[in-house]
Amino acid sequence: MWSGPINDPEGFWETVVAMWPIIVAMGWAIVAALAFTIFEGRSGATPGKWLAKIRVLGTNLQPCGFGRALVRNLLKCVDGFFNFIVGIMVVALSENWQRVGDMAARTVVVDVRSDPANQARERTL
Repeated sequence: MWSGPINDPEGFWETVVAMWPIIVAMGWAIVAALAFTIFEGRSGATPGKWLAKIRVLGTNLQPCGFGRALVRNLLKCVDGFFNFIVGIMVVALSENWQRVGDMAARTVVVDVRSDPANQARERTL
């Protein structure tokens, strides 16, 4: 008969205690991914993008929203293959300098310093 964690409660809790760093790290990664998705969906910028004065917009140049931001962020794993070589190659070879996540989510990253209306709005904030 199979004797696994279900039949051995003490062994189950020993496994959970041994794996707690992995569980905490996965939880933190999920929270961070959701936070970045919410930031990008609402304002078009994460804190780093805000400092760099760039924004993520839909291809219609409207805010991308939660759904597009989620698709964009979920596909970061595809761009990350082979130490981000895939992402670098796709950006370099695409017409609008988009990565895989941007193409799938129909988003673009824009420099807000090049938009005079946006510059005036940011000065007033």
